[in-house]
Amino acid sequence: MAASLRVGSRVLACREPEEEEEEWEECQVVGVDVESMMVSLRFDGGFVAHHVPLSRVRMLAAGGGEREEKGEKEREREGEKDQARNEEEEPRIVELPVDDGYSATIKLPTPPSAEEMAADSEAKYRYVAEYKAVGNTLFKEGKYAWAIRTYTEAVDRLARNCYSSRERMLWDYFARVPCAQCYSNAALCALKLSDYTHAETLCEHAMECRPEDGDLIKVLLRHGQALLGQHEYERALPLLERAADREPNNRAVREELLRAKKAIKEKAKAADAQIFANIDLHKSGLTSRRAAAEEGAKERLEKGFDRLLDGNDATSLAIFEPLLASKLCAGVEGAGVRLQAAYGAGVAHYHLGRHDEAARRLDLFLEAKQALENEGKELPMPLMGLPLVLFYAAHAAYSTGALTRARSFLLSYLNEAKALGPQQVLNMPDGWGGKKITAADRKASRFRNRACSNEALADGHTMLALIHERIDGPAAALEDAKEAAKLADLGGEPGSATAHAESRVDSQRLAARESLSKLLSVLGDAAGAEEQAAEVQCIQEEMQAKAAQKAQEEVKKVEEAQQDDADAEEDEALKIEADGCDGDSKGAVMDRNAMDKEGAAEDAPMARAEGA
Repeated sequence: MAASLRVGSRVLACREPEEEEEEWEECQVVGVDVESMMVSLRFDGGFVAHHVPLSRVRMLAAGGGEREEKGEKEREREGEKDQARNEEEEPRIVELPVDDGYSATIKLPTPPSAEEMAADSEAKYRYVAEYKAVGNTLFKEGKYAWAIRTYTEAVDRLARNCYSSRERMLWDYFARVPCAQCYSNAALCALKLSDYTHAETLCEHAMECRPEDGDLIKVLLRHGQALLGQHEYERALPLLERAADREPNNRAVREELLRAKKAIKEKAKAADAQIFANIDLHKSGLTSRRAAAEEGAKERLEKGFDRLLDGNDATSLAIFEPLLASKLCAGVEGAGVRLQAAYGAGVAHYHLGRHDEAARRLDLFLEAKQALENEGKELPMPLMGLPLVLFYAAHAAYSTGALTRARSFLLSYLNEAKALGPQQVLNMPDGWGGKKITAADRKASRFRNRACSNEALADGHTMLALIHERIDGPAAALEDAKEAAKLADLGGEPGSATAHAESRVDSQRLAARESLSKLLSVLGDAAGAEEQAAEVQCIQEEMQAKAAQKAQEEVKKVEEAQQDDADAEEDEALKIEADGCDGDSKGAVMDRNAMDKEGAAEDAPMARAEGA
């Protein structure tokens, strides 16, 4: 039995639904979109999630809203009951209030029963196809809001009625394809309504379904159009370029790509004007506009890298991207600025998880590096170093399926990192050993240290082994798999690892040995596979022992803290008791003095009488 939903309702949802281990949290509905069947949710701390599908929202146990008017103890008792009910019963999916116009007009297909699906494996695919057909009809009639609702509801209903979870549905290729098409079509409807933010979200949902071929081109195009509508030209460009690379004769893609490039060019002119506006030629003593612009670019690059080193990736992109689009980065003369701006933009995009954009920017960095080397000019290498950006370029290429390029980057990274050797973290104060050490030097040294560490080298060999196995077969992957296991055993620098870092190293050792054992088994080396399996068991036992020791230490800390609190309470009680005793003693002395004075007063008349 479904419950109604309205603004202000308390529900259960996940902040990050893409995570493998979802954690359902209580939150409040702050927006309801009846047409698209999506809601906006506010979590504790003020975080707001927009465009959340109904399949990712669950109702609280019955009676949750009635407790607000009851006493604290009664609310606690009912909260315990609700928790018990939530553990016993599957949380119910939320349904929006009935839209009479939509429900009265649109005839939707009936989901297949469990018996029907058991008898006919194609029943669920026909169900989503029929749902999609209804959306197509609404689109042709120009009823875009209703079409969005139908398309998104088709995916949600399929997941709810035919699969145990949304994730299970997305593992099914024959379900994934129509789901991607539904989200893509819904995005087109949102574009028709000029709702670009919603269109972007729908395209992201479509990409979760891993579309292919023509479906992928449509999603990339519509995603690019959604970003262009929000004036996010730099983000739209790589999506449209990717679509153009796959389908160069697609007229719509070419037109939108040209539009994006034109907008970026105009933005670059504005960026150039801003750079010149910030330079006082008379004050700086510069004699040419080019020199003035280069000085301004240098200042902006420094500011961008400061933001990047502080972890403000999005803010740094707002500096690097306009520089890349400016005339200062054009040609051989602009190779130095282009190299640094592309480096910073690539690293920032990588940190934000935008591997497509990161790959393009890092390719631009390497092109600028090659241009400077061909001219015999000095490379203005950023403080974070070359190995880091080569590793990022390799992983970004690997994530986007460009395995050959990823392999090339990895070989360059491993050669560069091993040639440089371990890198020191600069924790010493400025002036140590007569060297000037800035805050930026200290922050950048941590990136250099990580990029040349045994952990990073092990990751590099692991990735290289996976690529060799996919391209050339298991035998080609063996040497890199062995090297990865060897480096993982070395771990971090002695005495420098924190407890968290030690746990990460152990996990890497375990994964490397497990991968090597499986690879040897595939190659028919039973003895080698058994030896690695024994190593895996030893590492697991070590990790379990460390976990048990850590748990004991935590218990000991708690006990010591409790003992410290008890000792403090006892000391306080003794102090209070001592203060009370001192007060009694002082009172007794005062009483005795008073008695002596009274006695003396009584004796005085007698003494005078005797004297007389």
